[in-house]
Amino acid sequence: MAAKPEAGYLRERAAALREMAREPVPSSMAARLMEVAAILDNRAAALETERRATPQSEPRLSDVLGGSVTKQMMGADGAPRRQVERVMRKAKRRRSRR
Repeated sequence: MAAKPEAGYLRERAAALREMAREPVPSSMAARLMEVAAILDNRAAALETERRATPQSEPRLSDVLGGSVTKQMMGADGAPRRQVERVMRKAKRRRSRR
């Protein structure tokens, strides 16, 4: 379930619990319903903030090219580092234009 629909669902459930707490129920039950409603609201808020968080950034090119697996692949393919850097930069520019 995506974060936004889930957050909306949690908020609806919290509102329903608050309505139940307004009904004639023992005060201890009403207090408990309000506590659970607050927990649901907090979780919904956390889900919404999670969604708004900065998207994961790509690793730096030097980190990728410095990895042992990448070095082995470049060696096996006989591809010089500069050529691989050029190809990766072009791919990154293409992705950012989308």
